Amino acid sequence: MIEDACLPPDKEISTPSGWTRIADISIGDQVLGNDGNFHNVTKVSRRRYKGEIVTVTPWSMGFPVSATPEHPVLAVKAYKGNGQWTIRPTFEAFEKCGKADRYYREAISWLPVGALCVGDFLLTPIPSFSQIPLLEIEQPASHSWNAKLLPQKVELSEGLLYLCGLYIAEGSTYKECVQVANRDGRVIEQYSSALNSSLGLEYTVVDRGRLLESRTFSKPLSQLFTSWFGDHAINKRIPAWIMALPADQVDPFMRGLWDGDGSNYLNPYGRRIFAYRTISKQLARQVCLLLLKLGIVSTIQNQDNTYDVRVQSDHSGKLLGRLVNEEWNQTKGTSRSTACFIHNGYLWVPIHSVISTPYAGWVHNLEVDSAHSYMSEFTIFHNCQAHGALYKGKRTGSLGVAAAFSFYPSKNMTVLGDGGMVTTNDEKIAKFVSRVRDGGRVSWYEHDIVGYTSRMTSVSAAIGRVQLKHLEEWNEKRRHIAVLYMKYLEGEPSIVLPPAGDKDKIPVYHQFVIRARMRDELKAFLDENGVQCGVHYPIPIHLQPLYINLFGFTEGSYPKSEKLATECLSLPMHPFISDSDAKIVCESIRSFYEKR
Repeated sequence: MIEDACLPPDKEISTPSGWTRIADISIGDQVLGNDGNFHNVTKVSRRRYKGEIVTVTPWSMGFPVSATPEHPVLAVKAYKGNGQWTIRPTFEAFEKCGKADRYYREAISWLPVGALCVGDFLLTPIPSFSQIPLLEIEQPASHSWNAKLLPQKVELSEGLLYLCGLYIAEGSTYKECVQVANRDGRVIEQYSSALNSSLGLEYTVVDRGRLLESRTFSKPLSQLFTSWFGDHAINKRIPAWIMALPADQVDPFMRGLWDGDGSNYLNPYGRRIFAYRTISKQLARQVCLLLLKLGIVSTIQNQDNTYDVRVQSDHSGKLLGRLVNEEWNQTKGTSRSTACFIHNGYLWVPIHSVISTPYAGWVHNLEVDSAHSYMSEFTIFHNCQAHGALYKGKRTGSLGVAAAFSFYPSKNMTVLGDGGMVTTNDEKIAKFVSRVRDGGRVSWYEHDIVGYTSRMTSVSAAIGRVQLKHLEEWNEKRRHIAVLYMKYLEGEPSIVLPPAGDKDKIPVYHQFVIRARMRDELKAFLDENGVQCGVHYPIPIHLQPLYINLFGFTEGSYPKSEKLATECLSLPMHPFISDSDAKIVCESIRSFYEKR
């Protein structure tokens, strides 16, 4: 089991109200998981750590992430075949060579930070949404006798959402005065009208020369907007209820935001760019996530503590242009794509750099209900438990009351001999297993049950602990070989490939078993050509002599098992197979069937 608590204390975690330092997260707080939903934190932990910290910087997102090398993140290894690229790979480039859809569908997995390289992809979930028919407004605890109270419930109209967006961009409060300034009289009129129709408040428009300013004197409104949006430009934020809205309700909010601080310009290279500028880091990241809901890919540029949320690709530029009523017209070139793209429910962000540095200090971790993951910056981290296969984010050893793992020499990790492990969160089971493995012993000379002598030696355990550190690296290599087998054997009519993994099911390919026509002849042919394969297993369990004698099974008792026993063939599978070796295996299989 890998020690938990793997992020430095200053790393910020995505919460409903923005981003919070991991050191400040408490039990019961909510964090964004890999499924795009917010989940409760069930445990927080920290420990002293001295060693390497790996810092990964993504292309175009502006914010690096850091963790201890073994901490798993949701990622995809970049394709490393013919025509290898590791700098700014794009989905369009993969599509053109026909590698994208199947490769990306199968390759999503939890990878240790230390195994990531330039060109690999970090995955950001697209936030989910919830319907909010009426917004409940908490009334202030105290107010002056003549202050007009706000309505307790407000309909989420387009006007209300527009004024919220414009206030975040251009608004401020001073004592009891709420004010919004803009050059465009149409914008000020739309804001003021929405303020009156949604919240029933009066306003005054003041001409300040270059700007028009809408002012409303209301202590309840001042307190409400401060609690929702922050009290200063540097900590402006989008409240949780807006972040949870569906895409169609986000539209008017984004228009208000854009009418305030949005811009449309040509860069020095003649490329059209839409940009939203803010000095609030929180706000910049939230705008990026909201744009994802709309199918718009944006990037963040950070310069002198000013954050530009930029939209540069043709596809996203046209979507945003229609939303904010601005024309997207590229004056140079006919198309442009960004390094980041949306695919399979995630934003894919290629890695720009990976750096390891010495570190000594506290590191922190969270355990999260249901999703077992949380997002730091734009990267999803797992709970940092033992590596291996996953189902819906949970390790296979944690799905039931107890689970058993074999360390037999042919397994994904071993102890250079026979060995195994039982995982459980039940203390009674743990004590029982400990007794059974040690001859039923309860004390040095006392045995109260019949047990086994199944004690692993200390040397074997030490070897296992070292192998465990490499397990996810080896599993990822197995997954890579599996992807190559799928690729090179796809479409061969004489074989059936095993099921592929997906974002819910992350296999580790202890074996890569195909179903093959003329299995025995194929195996003999492969043996003759230097490709050693295995059969797991030629005799189904019910036809073993023991079961025939005990239960009287005969051929035909389980016809599906018997058929599989004549078709299954295990192809070579271990972490040290090269890409060229995998290709030779597949070419040999195709060669066999071409001659028949």
